[in-house]
Amino acid sequence: MSRLHSRLPLDPGTLDRGRRISHICEGDAVPSLLIPRLTALWQAGLFPFDQLIRTYPLADINEAERDCDAGRVVKPVLIPDGQGR
Repeated sequence: MSRLHSRLPLDPGTLDRGRRISHICEGDAVPSLLIPRLTALWQAGLFPFDQLIRTYPLADINEAERDCDAGRVVKPVLIPDGQGR
């Protein structure tokens, strides 16, 4: 099983007292609402998205995946023309 499809063991009582488990696959955001909000936060200095991304040339796709899996980057961005970093 891959890291993305691994088991999640739960101890008895994990879901007691109103707790629940949610799973989000690619989110449920409405881009026309989210993007302007994130832009406004960035302009106000409250959302440093530039610190969350790192660009990679397409040829370095495996390195981008390793960095993401290791937590060295939150959002790897692949650049097809090789202009990454």
